[in-house]
Parts: sequence; C-alpha cells; structure tokens
Amino acid sequence: MTPQNIRPEFAALLSRHGELIVVFRSALRNEPADVEWTDALRVEERQLRARIVTWVPINGTEALKKLEHMARFVAATGIGLDRATPDHIIHSTAFFLVS
Repeated sequence: MTPQNIRPEFAALLSRHGELIVVFRSALRNEPADVEWTDALRVEERQLRARIVTWVPINGTEALKKLEHMARFVAATGIGLDRATPDHIIHSTAFFLVS
C-alpha cells in the first residue's frame, strides 16, 4: 500500500531498496537467506541508492521518507556515505523541513 502523499514510483523504489538491505544484512552476518547476495544484487542496490539520493521530493512526506530511509540504510548496513551524499540529501529535502 502506498502511503498518502508519496508517489508510487518513490514508494516502489524505497520498498525494493529495503528488500535488498535485508538480503545484504543477512550476507554480512553469514545468515541463511532466501536470496543469495550476488554481484548483480550489489549493482542493483547501488543503483537504487543513487536514485533515492537524487530523488527530488515534491512534499514534506517524501522528504521525511527519503531522510528516514537513508538513515535506516546507514544504521542497518554500517556503510558510510561519501561526503557529497549527505549534502545532496539535505539540499533536496531542506525546503520541506525548514519551519
């Protein structure tokens, strides 16, 4: 179900990236998973992450979802972001988050 005020394309993007994070975490912990972490999935994860980072929110709900998703990604995987990524995320969401 797509949350109200979030475009379906963005919701699908977050959902698929979230699925890949679960598979990635299992691989990091050497836990059995339904899907094996492969080079193809690694490429897909990076592409999806790049699309999320460059996604331009159209409202506060999308902006918050973008921030929340990226924070969860870092917390779940332990993967740091390069210097430009947080700046890009903040720049794309600031308009909606400044009161």
